[in-house]
Amino acid sequence: MEKAKLKRMMFAALFAALTAAVSWFKIPLPFTPVPITLQTLVVLLSGAMLGAYYGALAMILYITVGALGLPVFAGGGSGFGALLGPTGGYLFSYPLAAFVIGLFTTEYNGQGLKHHTISLIFREISLIIIFTIVSVFAIVSGIFILLMLALYIGIVDLSVLSILENTRLIALLLIALPIFGFLAKKYFSDKKFISLLKYESYFVIIFFVVFIFLDITFKIGFLTLWNAISKSNVPMVSLLSGQQRIFLIIVSIAIIIFLLFLIFYPKKSKYFSIDTILAMFAGTLIIYTLGSIQGKLVTGLPWNAIFVGWVLPFIIGDTIKLLLAAYIAKNVEIGKYMK
Repeated sequence: MEKAKLKRMMFAALFAALTAAVSWFKIPLPFTPVPITLQTLVVLLSGAMLGAYYGALAMILYITVGALGLPVFAGGGSGFGALLGPTGGYLFSYPLAAFVIGLFTTEYNGQGLKHHTISLIFREISLIIIFTIVSVFAIVSGIFILLMLALYIGIVDLSVLSILENTRLIALLLIALPIFGFLAKKYFSDKKFISLLKYESYFVIIFFVVFIFLDITFKIGFLTLWNAISKSNVPMVSLLSGQQRIFLIIVSIAIIIFLLFLIFYPKKSKYFSIDTILAMFAGTLIIYTLGSIQGKLVTGLPWNAIFVGWVLPFIIGDTIKLLLAAYIAKNVEIGKYMK
């Protein structure tokens, strides 16, 4: 047993080093401080391949060495300044995302779970957190759908969007939903509760991709970026060239078709595990949420600007990385080396 634990700890250290290695891949974007990186790919893999606890341990090791000064964050960044900066929320989300992914997948997620009270408590807290995050995203998604229909019909104008800036409303959601999640967790079986969270995360991500597709295709201009000079919102689609729009439209359609295909995809496949893909959707929502919250706290930007700058530009790319991670996790048999 001790030998098996040592092997898993070694793999955790290996995944921490792998996260540091890919962090040098960084593509900055002009309208947001959040760059395109490959770190999230390894975060997804660590949870799916190492399990909940060792996947989280790998990310904790990664954050620790970065905080101590080693240049392992995106683009060679390091130190507590990076953790406390506008993009630090993504880093803090990595251990929780890896833990939830490991918890939601079928392999290795039960190791050491039944015999440690602390592990059980952390597990219960994690389920309530992801329930709250998924529910908030689902509610916000529903509001966006209703607003788009109302705007199209002409029932309301853009001033209604201020409801999403209501601090009291957000505070009420953050207080009420964990309580509801606790009750749901108490009266539903673990299997049903986890299945609910996985599928809710999946449909929220589909909505976001469809949302991007509609806005870019029909030039609705619903997605806006905050312009510090004019102190006004600028439609995101106005910043894209014709070729960029066509490329994003094609990629969005391809991802939407593939994601919808997963609903009918057989669970037993040599290419993908549907359970792993759904778990990774939940982990991705955690990364978006914690990253956005810290971005809001540090920059003070309005929520719509945070949503566009911290979440939407990365959904298509992150979905591709998610599918790649799910393929690797399915076809690389790491379990035999961890026994």
